[in-house]
Amino acid sequence: MTTVSKLFSSLGLSRKSEQVYEAVIKHGPVSAGSLAQILDMPRATVYFELGILRQRGLISTSGSHSKQKFIAEKPERIVQLVKEKVNFFADLLPQAETASKKLTEEIYAKRQIIPEIRFYTGADGIKKVLDSTLGAYSKQVKGILPSYDIYMAMGEKYMRDLVNARVKKGIRVRNIWPKKNVPEFLRRHQEQLRDVRLAEEIDLPSAIITFDEYVIFITSTKELFSLQIKSPDLARTISYLFELMWRGAE
Repeated sequence: MTTVSKLFSSLGLSRKSEQVYEAVIKHGPVSAGSLAQILDMPRATVYFELGILRQRGLISTSGSHSKQKFIAEKPERIVQLVKEKVNFFADLLPQAETASKKLTEEIYAKRQIIPEIRFYTGADGIKKVLDSTLGAYSKQVKGILPSYDIYMAMGEKYMRDLVNARVKKGIRVRNIWPKKNVPEFLRRHQEQLRDVRLAEEIDLPSAIITFDEYVIFITSTKELFSLQIKSPDLARTISYLFELMWRGAE
């Protein structure tokens, strides 16, 4: 598709409108009958497309009705129409976002939400759920991580890549960790956008992570499976429990 075709398409104009306009540029001033012959197009179709182009200010006329000729306006008119459309949608966008939010709230208020549950086994499955945290639109991830064996099972290279990708996206994490066995490469909290509090006793074999409307459970390296649940209510519950633990940690 040429640039001109893309512009015409963005303005809601058809390929036939484009062909008629280009023919008028090349042969104008020109009659509708001549255009029909040049384009090998039915005269009724030519008149229809000319009418659309006149409405958009891309075509003007000269002469009497019986000897009417069509003249193309300067191509700058296309640019003007595109700018008008861009400005229209720029003004409409905030209203659309507000309307979308309102409609979403109404939908969720009227229907039962069925949570999405995904189950994974093995290290590759755990990597999938950890990778999903990179899509956090809130730019916030909370995690209760009692065992670094889970992280080590993924491999230091993978964990470094995950942290670097998260930092590039500007996603900040808040973690509750045990006091012992913190890997060296995970101690650079400020540059890794991490807030950490240490708990004296976390006797949990599984990790719990929450972001947006998602909750992730990762079992011990002995079992090595993970659950990812999309549930706004569960996510709010886990987030609340996290905040309680956060207050009690150092």
